[in-house]
Amino acid sequence: MREPKQIFGWNIDLTHQCLLRCPGCGRTQDLDLINPRTHLTLEALSNFFTNPKEQVAWMEFEGCFGDPIYNPEFHEIAEYFFDVKKGMGAVTNGMHRNDFWERILETWPETSRLMLSIDGLQDTNHIYRVNSKWESIQRLFDIIATKKRKCQIEWKFIVFKHNVHQIEEAQALAEKIGVDVFQIKQARQGDYLKNNNLERVQLDKYFHHDEKWFNPISEEILEPNCHTGDMHHITAYGNYRPCVNFVHADQNIKSWPHEIGKHLPNYNIRDYSFEEMNKLFFKFSKDNLQNGIENAPNLCQVFCKKIETKTINGSPNCAINRTRIQLNPNIQPFGEENAI
Repeated sequence: MREPKQIFGWNIDLTHQCLLRCPGCGRTQDLDLINPRTHLTLEALSNFFTNPKEQVAWMEFEGCFGDPIYNPEFHEIAEYFFDVKKGMGAVTNGMHRNDFWERILETWPETSRLMLSIDGLQDTNHIYRVNSKWESIQRLFDIIATKKRKCQIEWKFIVFKHNVHQIEEAQALAEKIGVDVFQIKQARQGDYLKNNNLERVQLDKYFHHDEKWFNPISEEILEPNCHTGDMHHITAYGNYRPCVNFVHADQNIKSWPHEIGKHLPNYNIRDYSFEEMNKLFFKFSKDNLQNGIENAPNLCQVFCKKIETKTINGSPNCAINRTRIQLNPNIQPFGEENAI
């Protein structure tokens, strides 16, 4: 019987606040359930991670229901985790004040990465990134181009039919302003596409399709393939989750298509120490692996199972295919083991 892996890193949802209304985001689909004033505090995080240098290998701030840069204490929180073992990163839409970005570029160390989610250029980015303002993004580009820094910057470009023709132009722009890595990412499947007149495109030039991402036929459920121990999550409420699928168990999210069933209790970082929480979820993962999929929470049964995979009519369902192109030859890009 396999043993659960040790925890590698953490993905923290710092806030429920965001300026955008991206159609594929759970926040947009459940806007009436989201309180934008929900923020994790530095006090709560520092009381839980009392020694981040020893407790954390990789720290990522990437929101399921908000953009981390809109947490009022974002700078102080990020700086608290500068000394983690492998590094720290944040994923953002790239819209804030000039002085906000200047502080990041002036202070973030070599072991940090700022990932910009920008899906197109001036005439296309707003089609998916609804409410985005290119003039704000352009100001950030100007700062990146002119200010010395140590942190890595990565541009993540999600490909749709409306922006596919701009991939090479965007890559050239990224290289011109000094971005270190340009990531091309396949848009995921979902009803949000047809509901918002969006369309995916297949790009074999950039993506090498793994068989496991083809539409599966589930012949036999063998055992849970529990991911706990890889990236653990803390929601903006402070609830601790063993994997991203349980982040949505914080509330009755309408956009979540599966019954939560026997979901996890709301273990909150304000009520347990780091060591206590690790024991709870190491036990959860071990129980999942030992007790069988039929006794696991419903979300585990939906997402974490070993299946016989076949190709249906050769139709790819590539959910997370991506290609990362190194633009700066003088850096060592954070590998996929560090990238979310």
